[in-house]
Amino acid sequence: MTPAAFASALDALDLSQVQFARLAGVTNGTVSRWARGVLPVPLWAERLLDAWRVIGVPREGEKT
Repeated sequence: MTPAAFASALDALDLSQVQFARLAGVTNGTVSRWARGVLPVPLWAERLLDAWRVIGVPREGEKT
């Protein structure tokens, strides 16, 4: 997944990088590095975004 595709997926789900980091259990810095292309977006993160497109994003207070 390219950095642009990652940013587009976050936008489509109405998620900020900080929200994604919190829900995915990674640091804000890690997500920032994915978005800037410093680190590749891992396959599990891409699959998580794909799943959330289908089932919806868990929101605060929901069990994941």
